[in-house]
Amino acid sequence: MLLLLSSCLLFMLAGPTLILLNHRILHDYDFPFPIALSALGVICSAVACRSLVWSGAVRPSHPELINSPSFFRQTALPLAVLSALTLALGNSAYVYLSVATCQILKALTPAMTLAVLYLLRVEQPSMMVVMCVLSICLGTFMASRGELALSGIGFGLQLGANLAEACRVVLSQRLLSQLQLPLVEMQYHVAPWQALSLCVASLVVEMPVASQRAAAMAVLAASPAPFVTASLLGLGLQVATLLVIKFAGSVTMKLLAIFRNAVLVLFQAPSYPS
Repeated sequence: MLLLLSSCLLFMLAGPTLILLNHRILHDYDFPFPIALSALGVICSAVACRSLVWSGAVRPSHPELINSPSFFRQTALPLAVLSALTLALGNSAYVYLSVATCQILKALTPAMTLAVLYLLRVEQPSMMVVMCVLSICLGTFMASRGELALSGIGFGLQLGANLAEACRVVLSQRLLSQLQLPLVEMQYHVAPWQALSLCVASLVVEMPVASQRAAAMAVLAASPAPFVTASLLGLGLQVATLLVIKFAGSVTMKLLAIFRNAVLVLFQAPSYPS
């Protein structure tokens, strides 16, 4: 119980802090590379988990999976790609939408998660949960109608991130509940490929020209502190998210995220004109 409460607390605090920090980096530090920014926390997670396993500090509970082509093809790679897609699309949406608007649209994720859970027969949600999620979606629709400057590109990016996130949390729940794979071991398999996916996407989409890559490195060299902080927050958030999914389920995690996002919207409300 203590571990669950600690995980929920870390999940509730790290998420909004990382969102606000990323938004500041994108807009105040002249770093218009949201996919590259998303990769920082994943790279930190990959290095940490690989180091723990390779040093012997953590012994794999399923060593047969390390060199298993079927596990890599059917589980690790899809989960890595979905995780990368969630981060890339979600961070890119902040370029076009305000923080508050993105948090409002994220409230649609539980409905998508319920649909994926039902279609894949992972979990049968109760009628009470379904009604709560539908009420949240209705509130999201009513709130988003008031956003006059809603960008179509940003809206599409955020919905794409929501769908990828729904698929990711369901697949994570299946992986953690059926295989009983420890969190560090799971990240050992997934994080390096997730980081590679984000880096390749950033190079192809955001920085295809050498001058753009040089500009990004110049910003990193001039102001390393916010990027290091974002990396550590990303690592903490990934660990907290996986712990909440393991002990409370994917729908509970998304409901906590909605409450967290609502608090963030209220926090951001005074920053925008009425």
